[in-house]
Amino acid sequence: MIFLLKRGLIFISLFAAITTLPLAAVSKKSKPIIDSSIGKVVLISRSDACSCTTKKIEEVKASIESSVLNLTKKGQRIDFEVIDYSVDTEKTGQLMKGYGLDFIPCVLLLGNDGKVYYKISYYFENKEYLKALDDLVHDSNNRSKK
Repeated sequence: MIFLLKRGLIFISLFAAITTLPLAAVSKKSKPIIDSSIGKVVLISRSDACSCTTKKIEEVKASIESSVLNLTKKGQRIDFEVIDYSVDTEKTGQLMKGYGLDFIPCVLLLGNDGKVYYKISYYFENKEYLKALDDLVHDSNNRSKK
C-alpha cells in the first residue's frame, strides 16, 4: 500500500515537472510582449451546438490560438475573445447582425482602428485568415513607424 502511494506521488511529481518544463522554456526564449494590442480576434461559438459544429468550433479555435501564439513569439500581441452564443445571446446576436454573420462558428479579425480584416461564418479558411492577419500586422507596423 505504501509502495503504491509513493509510486503515485512520484508519477504526479514527474508529470508536473514534464508539463511545466516546456512552458518555462518557451517563456525564456520568447521575445518581450508589446504592451498594446494590434487588434482583436473574436470567435463566436456555441456550447450547446451539435457535434459537427462543436468539432468545427474546436478546429477554428485551435487555428486562432496557434496564430496568436506565433504573434506573441514575434513580440506582437493580439487580443483573442471567445463568446458563447448560448451564454451571451444578446452580445453575440448584435455582433452577428452588425457584421452580417449567419452561422456559428463566426470569426472576426479587427484592427485597433475598427477595420474588418476578416469575417466568416462557419466556412473558416485558415489560409485566408492568416493572409488577413498578415495584412493586419503589416498595417500595424506601418502605423507604428509613422
